[in-house]
Amino acid sequence: MYCRYRFGQVKNYLKVILIEMKNRITKLFESKRKNILSVFFTAGYPKRQDTIAIAEHLKRAGVDMIEIGIPFSDPIADGPTIQESNKAALDQGMSVALLLQQVSELRAKIEIPVVLMGYLNPVMQYGIEKFLRMQRKLVWTDLFFLIFHSKNTNFIIRAFANR
Repeated sequence: MYCRYRFGQVKNYLKVILIEMKNRITKLFESKRKNILSVFFTAGYPKRQDTIAIAEHLKRAGVDMIEIGIPFSDPIADGPTIQESNKAALDQGMSVALLLQQVSELRAKIEIPVVLMGYLNPVMQYGIEKFLRMQRKLVWTDLFFLIFHSKNTNFIIRAFANR
C-alpha cells in the first residue's frame, strides 16, 4: 500500500516535470539542429559557492545547455576526474538542498536548459517526493537524469515508462 501511494505521487510529479522539460530542450533542438554545445560540471566544485558563477560563465561563453552533476559519495560509474570533483564538493559541504537553492537562483538568471545529472541515492536521501515537489514548484530544471542501480527504484523507472 505504501509503495502504491508513493508511486502515485512520484508519477504525478514526473508527468509535470516531463512536460516542463520538453519546453526548453525541445525549443533548443528545434531552433538549432546541429552543433549544440552541452557542458557538464559538478555542483560545488571547485568551491561550494561556484555553481552559479560557473553556469553564468558558460552561458556567456555560448553554451547551449548546461549539465550539473549532483555530487555523490560513491560515483562508481564515473571516471576519476568526476569522482574527484564529487569528493571535493562533498568535502566542502555541498548537498542536494544547497544545489536546489543554487539552481533556483540560477534559473532566474539564465534561460538555457539546465539538466541535473547524478545517482538516485542522494535524491533518495534528500527525499524523492520533496525533491520532485521542489522541482515542480520552482521549475528550475528542465530535466533531471538519474542513474538507476538498485532494485528499490523500480517505482521510479515505471513512472518514467508510464508518462
